Amino acid sequence: MIFRFPHSIKPTVYEQASATKINDRQQQILEVLASGVQLRVKEIQDKMEKKFSERTLHRDLLVLKKMKLVNTIGHTHKAVWFIEK
Repeated sequence: MIFRFPHSIKPTVYEQASATKINDRQQQILEVLASGVQLRVKEIQDKMEKKFSERTLHRDLLVLKKMKLVNTIGHTHKAVWFIEK
């Protein structure tokens, strides 16, 4: 028997975005995107000094997007990220 919750019981990425402080990883992402080019998650991952999983980078990008620091065009692995102006 499967019991379904009316909503997710896991905290969402967006709840973490309520804090205005960004972490070191998010700061590195902003530095990579500061050149003004649009990059995919894999390209951001390749340009970062310290390597993190694509899932971790994507989660951080969602937090930065919620903070209105970055934006995206497209969906899934073809999405490109850029600094919000």
